[in-house]
Amino acid sequence: MFFNLIFIIIIFFSSIIHSQQSDDTAKIDSLLEEGFDLRWINPKESILMISKALELSKEIDYPSGLCKSYSFMGVAYENLSMYDKALESYLTGLRISDSLNLSQDQGFAYNNIANYYIHLNKMDLAYENLINAEKIGLKINDPVLLGYIYRNFSYLYSIQKNFDLAINYAKKSLELRENLNDETGKISSLRELLVIHFNSGDYRNAELILNKLYKIIGSNQKYKLPLSRIKRTEAEMLMKQNNFSKAISVFDESLSLFKEINNLEGITSIYRKLLKNYDI
Repeated sequence: MFFNLIFIIIIFFSSIIHSQQSDDTAKIDSLLEEGFDLRWINPKESILMISKALELSKEIDYPSGLCKSYSFMGVAYENLSMYDKALESYLTGLRISDSLNLSQDQGFAYNNIANYYIHLNKMDLAYENLINAEKIGLKINDPVLLGYIYRNFSYLYSIQKNFDLAINYAKKSLELRENLNDETGKISSLRELLVIHFNSGDYRNAELILNKLYKIIGSNQKYKLPLSRIKRTEAEMLMKQNNFSKAISVFDESLSLFKEINNLEGITSIYRKLLKNYDI
């Protein structure tokens, strides 16, 4: 009888502990989701929210929460143009996911590190990390991960002016995201196609993509960062078409959005383009 009572007490307290852990992980997952949603609107607030998720993940030893916290925080740092801090976060997340063999988190870490190296124009390192990410994405058959990877392959090839390959990968990324009904992913892949068509001088297709993007985004405030970049490309295209007055107006709209989210790269890029075109 005594041992039965002890067993019941152990089971009772174990269920309480398990319930508490489930509540904690749910809270962390919620913070991560909210923090990631803020990455394009208010990256500073995104970092604060993800930092809370990180601390809670450490407290309860929640490996998935740790990896995602470092991954999401790195993205927010990138959106603030704090690239060194972003890389530090990505590498920390990769070390944790490597040590625990968390395949999906490994894949996202490699993909994010590749994106960092593309920004620095270190294409060999970017390509190496994308290949590592793609191997994982294909092995675990993860369409979400592959959507990000193919978008970054497209970005890399676009910078290298290999436009055929860039379009191919952008379309692969877009197809995956359309199948997932992933609106944010579709916007990212379509914006990549917009830039490719613009850089290759295919303004007709660029304008078609531009109209699609504006239709999807509408007045949704959660897409401030991609909208600022889309408007920047539109302004550049207007410049090429000698529509200078409208180009300046659209550059101003883009600049205002970049300033709202404290994206230094975007702000400086607008000023550089204006200086280049007007020799101010």
